[in-house]
Amino acid sequence: MFYDNFQPWIQNRFNVRTSNSWANIILLFTRDEKDALNCFFKLLDEFKQRDKILDGQDEKVINTFLVKDGKVIGEIAENKEASKEAQIY
Repeated sequence: MFYDNFQPWIQNRFNVRTSNSWANIILLFTRDEKDALNCFFKLLDEFKQRDKILDGQDEKVINTFLVKDGKVIGEIAENKEASKEAQIY
């Protein structure tokens, strides 16, 4: 599952209120899709750091998303306390 709070965080970050998805919001504020993709990863890192600071956790989390036909179909998460877990949606 993707972060539940990412959409409202993106809206707040760009100071917009819209029914557009977080992906479309990023596209609106970037030059092209390549720039939007780079921006997405920077924003995701910023979002994760925000959560890490708020939670007071220093645990490393690595999320890898399984993608098929351009859609996320699952997630593989790994952290210090658990071995790899796979969840298919």
